[in-house]
Amino acid sequence: MPVNKPIRQARSGAVRWALILAVMAAAAITATPDAPAAVGGDHGRSNHGVGAQSALISTNQALALQAAGVGTPFDAANVPPPGFPDDFEALKAEANNVSAPQLLAAPTAGQSDPSAGVRAIQPLGVKPLPGNFPGLGDSGFIPPDTTIAAGRDHILAAVNARFTVYDRTGANLLGPPGYINARAFFSPLGALSELTIFDCWLVYDKRWKRYIQLWVARDTSTSTGWYVLAISPVGTPLGTWAIFALNATLDGATPSSPRQWGDYPKLGYDKKAIYITSNQFTFPGSFITSKIRRLTKVDLLDGGGVSWTDWVGSLDSDGGTAFTVQPCQQPYGKFKGRMWFINTHFGTNNKIETRFHKGGTLRAPKAVTVATYSIPPDAKQKGDVRLINTNDNRCLNAFWVNGKIYGTHCTAANFGGGPTESAIQWYILDDGVPKDALAPPVVDQTGIFGATNKYYYFPSIVPNRKDGLGIAFTRSSPTRFASARRTGRKAVTPANTLLGSRGMRSGNASYFKDYGSGRNRWGDYSGSSMDMRSRRHVWLAAEYAVSLNTWDTWITRARY
Repeated sequence: MPVNKPIRQARSGAVRWALILAVMAAAAITATPDAPAAVGGDHGRSNHGVGAQSALISTNQALALQAAGVGTPFDAANVPPPGFPDDFEALKAEANNVSAPQLLAAPTAGQSDPSAGVRAIQPLGVKPLPGNFPGLGDSGFIPPDTTIAAGRDHILAAVNARFTVYDRTGANLLGPPGYINARAFFSPLGALSELTIFDCWLVYDKRWKRYIQLWVARDTSTSTGWYVLAISPVGTPLGTWAIFALNATLDGATPSSPRQWGDYPKLGYDKKAIYITSNQFTFPGSFITSKIRRLTKVDLLDGGGVSWTDWVGSLDSDGGTAFTVQPCQQPYGKFKGRMWFINTHFGTNNKIETRFHKGGTLRAPKAVTVATYSIPPDAKQKGDVRLINTNDNRCLNAFWVNGKIYGTHCTAANFGGGPTESAIQWYILDDGVPKDALAPPVVDQTGIFGATNKYYYFPSIVPNRKDGLGIAFTRSSPTRFASARRTGRKAVTPANTLLGSRGMRSGNASYFKDYGSGRNRWGDYSGSSMDMRSRRHVWLAAEYAVSLNTWDTWITRARY
């Protein structure tokens, strides 16, 4: 099917979207012209317009389908297997059984949280304030995978298996039950309504003026995996969405060998394209490689089939296989024709890998030297000797704003000679190089943040427009239940430091939920988004224990 020129050239956003709806309604599965082959990079491959399904659905239609029993909630026993490299269990056991304290060495001694003893400012029973309100509660799924995307007028929020829409005061804008099950929402894509759809990631693309949802699904009976994508109408997460099932088992147009499903998907964007990344696992679950998939916005809006280019077999600068490559969100500033990606090394290391896409080429990775990081120990909590799982030291999200890359992850640290704790490691990297130079970014600011006998985990970082930043995370200790908290810095905050953390919501009980897996799952990430109406505010979302063995989420608008 040729590219629809009238749609591409339409000046009115409303007219353009109406034409898209008409074309997509006429054909849910179509082909497009061949995507240009990538030059260089890690095995760039085009899918030649195959392996994609598309459809349309409105939020009201999804609510009606859900009420009629379409896409009924998953069986908890069908929770997908954990997506970790094969040596994760041994490294985690070692982190949990360190007998001697591991002190942070100078000059990266770490910053002890100045507000380590301060409890949440929003206790139970107090009416939520505007911009400070409850998010989605326990869906029966572990981990929750808390994520948000803030536009000018709406906050799109999701946890595993469902999503919802709020206004800026926290009012839920969906009809009963106040959320949409992912299976019902993507049911027009056929067999996906019978599969577990999981690992949601949300972004708001300011330049495109659209909310984007990314999920994954897999079918073990056919050894097939999908990226499940949704694009909103202009400016609102309500109304009719374009939805897609993109075959993640394909490398370009070729079936992966061995066949692989995508886990832990992440989404970044630049002026012309969106970028999906994932860790690729065999059926049932050995890590093979990291994948980067590029889709042009024109393809997604033209209403025809979707073309993409895949890069697989991505290597780090030392020749090892890259793990959990994070694409940057680019909401402000000049794009410079580049798309940045970052990733840590799995396990103990002191390098951040950086790479960028430009002009069809995925450039070779360049390493940036940082403070040593390692697998964090699991977190102690009040009321239960069983630990809360803090996962590993993978990068958890990334932004690129005005020439600076923001990223964060967990690490092992020690702040006073007691037991080794899990802590937050954060970075601001300055790409500060000529437009066509291939030198790596340099460290602008960085730090390790935590406190003695307290455990900080699953941070999510977001910059504001005034050189400040916010970080959402969970914290627990032997004397505190798992609580949602936040920290950040202003432009005038001393370099390489964060402000004392503040509570978003206090935990109220101990937590253990593993569905027989033996791993007390939490996370796998917190949520953060820029504020489209403010130069200093950010939106943050994190998880806390609302009652015995029950997680919940909280959303806060914070100024830095």
